[in-house]
Amino acid sequence: MITLKLDFDTTGLIVGYEVAGHAGMAETGKDIVCAAVSAITQTPLLGLERHLKRHPVYQVSDGVLKVKLDKADELSQAILMSMYLSVQDVSQKYPNYVRILEQR
Repeated sequence: MITLKLDFDTTGLIVGYEVAGHAGMAETGKDIVCAAVSAITQTPLLGLERHLKRHPVYQVSDGVLKVKLDKADELSQAILMSMYLSVQDVSQKYPNYVRILEQR
């Protein structure tokens, strides 16, 4: 199962996230759930770094992506909430393969 953990600050802004695990819906390289969640959760890094010129701290390893923002604001939230809503949509379609945890 893939788990997306979202970290929120006291004002309700997303300040980081971690995605870990493998869906296990299909064999490696053919798992559409893994591919979808991977693409959705890696895309915010491009938006934060290249578009907003922010410098989030992140780590990538096999099956794990951890991201921590250096600055949370409304612009970063547009990007991160889009990711959250997209993964939420995948989770609703494939509830046995994706779960979301919110840490407030």
